[in-house]
Amino acid sequence: LERGGGGGAADRERLERSLALDAPRDAAPAPSTSAPAALGDSVPFNVALLYGAAVLFGTNQLCNKIAVGAHSPASVNMLRFLAASATMLPAMRRGLARDTDPELRRRGLELGAWLLLGYSAQSVGVAHTTAGHAAFTTTFTVLTVPLIAGLRGRRIPASTWAAGAAAVLGVALLDWGGEGLAVSGGDLLCIASAMVFGVHTVRMEEATTRFPDRSQELAALQIAVVALGSVLWEAPELLAVAREGGAGLAGFAADLPWALGVYMGVATTALTLWMEARAMKVVSAPMAALIYSSEPLWGAGLSFLVLGERWGPTGVAGASLILGSSIATQLGGDKTKQE
Repeated sequence: LERGGGGGAADRERLERSLALDAPRDAAPAPSTSAPAALGDSVPFNVALLYGAAVLFGTNQLCNKIAVGAHSPASVNMLRFLAASATMLPAMRRGLARDTDPELRRRGLELGAWLLLGYSAQSVGVAHTTAGHAAFTTTFTVLTVPLIAGLRGRRIPASTWAAGAAAVLGVALLDWGGEGLAVSGGDLLCIASAMVFGVHTVRMEEATTRFPDRSQELAALQIAVVALGSVLWEAPELLAVAREGGAGLAGFAADLPWALGVYMGVATTALTLWMEARAMKVVSAPMAALIYSSEPLWGAGLSFLVLGERWGPTGVAGASLILGSSIATQLGGDKTKQE
């Protein structure tokens, strides 16, 4: 431009003015819309969601104990999961639509099958043990998760096996502390349900990694399976009541624990499943299991306040062993999200 003389200088001046006019348009930053997404995808936010779910799970133990004290576990489950289904109908329709990814549907229905098995064992088990014992035996979930992870290729440290033995001893001491050295059938069912929930946690992590933006549909599909299973479980009792005619059905319906059933369906089932599916896009299964180890604290605390359940020194030692072994297992494990 300089070799071109005055014309070159004019061209250069026009070019500079053009660049000056264009610069604000090119440099102006676009309005940022990533702040909410960054918060929703942050680890602290999703860890807080799981702690909220743990609190609700803890209240479920007491509610379930009260409900099955006067009603069959099958009827309580039916009421609970039908209430949960009512809150998730839009997402359920999306999950079952013909154009839904078949893999999403398959994973959601599989997760629902694990939940149905776990909830059924839990309902029967709670009816045959104390709410405090049920709350603490659910801690076996955090032992199941690393064990399953090891079977799927991760190395299982020796500390995991030691923690498992300590937890088994803790269950024995917990029962011994209040009612003699005996593991009841209810305790065994609660432990079995906790192990099933551990499988569910691992499979949920895998499903949310595969479908990170379909948490509502995943939760709704699970509830659909559990609701159907609970209705089938309750069907014999419903048929027996139906033989009594309309008066029998009306009396049966009026006697159901509606407040507890709706609370468990909406708060401790539909909401917690959505919270779990949402959070496990970011939080790993081992970390989720560690967070859920706080559930017995809420359940036992409520049992203390509402039902007046107490433990002797041996029972307290057993409860401490269960909770301590679970936390120790997770502190030594992998808490990063596995892609």
